[in-house]
Amino acid sequence: TLAGGDDFTLRRLLGETAVEDNDRRAALETALPLTTDLSERCLVLSDLVDLAQAARRPVQAVALRNQALGIPAAVSCWPAVLSLVEDKRVAGLSAMARADLEKLPQHIRTLPFVRKRLARVLQTLGSIQEARAELQVVAKDRPTDPDVLDSLVADARASAQTSALLELTQLML
Repeated sequence: TLAGGDDFTLRRLLGETAVEDNDRRAALETALPLTTDLSERCLVLSDLVDLAQAARRPVQAVALRNQALGIPAAVSCWPAVLSLVEDKRVAGLSAMARADLEKLPQHIRTLPFVRKRLARVLQTLGSIQEARAELQVVAKDRPTDPDVLDSLVADARASAQTSALLELTQLML
């Protein structure tokens, strides 16, 4: 038999690699009670939130996110915060979403995924220059990220920046 930590690790791995969402959800739901580590609980809960949202189960997603957000701030369950930020952005509460992102620790705010989320929020707020700056930072670290390149190309087209558009097109080739 496996030790408790090994059993958690195995179920978490199954939850990450399962092809079917139902199998992923089942593995993650069985992994959750097997750990007392708050960081691990946060990640599992955040994955379960994503699955609930994909299955169009908003009530379940909100309940799971609330569990994740209830984890002490010292652990900083930032995946749950990002999920909430996206919901706020889509609901037209972009200023609140930006404030939530700004409350994250600096080392989390510099992650490319978080910067891309901030760029989307800034675009929604009409802060195009700030959004572009965030995406350009990500593009330096990840020059082949298709989401970033697509956003930068769309921005260059919209602002008629021919030279920037040519540079980005060359990066994509």
